[in-house]
Amino acid sequence: MAKAYSTEKQDMFSRTGDAVHIHWNESKESMGDGEVYSYDHAKVSIHSNRGHVISAVIKHYYPTYDAELAAINKKDIDPDSYTEYQDARQLAYLVGDGWEAFIQSIKQA
Repeated sequence: MAKAYSTEKQDMFSRTGDAVHIHWNESKESMGDGEVYSYDHAKVSIHSNRGHVISAVIKHYYPTYDAELAAINKKDIDPDSYTEYQDARQLAYLVGDGWEAFIQSIKQA
């Protein structure tokens, strides 16, 4: 899982050229003499669509298609694992919704 750290609070989406860094699950952590913000992190192209963003977030938790299928197929034998998978999907869809608002704000600027 990719993590991003910053001494400053980050927006969910931050653009750097054609790349967009996506930050979610913000927390504060002690590091050295101070605190830093910690985020789960993914990077997509500015040309990505909502589906690409959703996939990037899910891949953060399930980096391979096989890992994702394993989580789905454990529904009956490991309900907690399946619930975690469904939670990751819900989060990915919420981030995807935020993506659409982010893209609209760029188009209006």
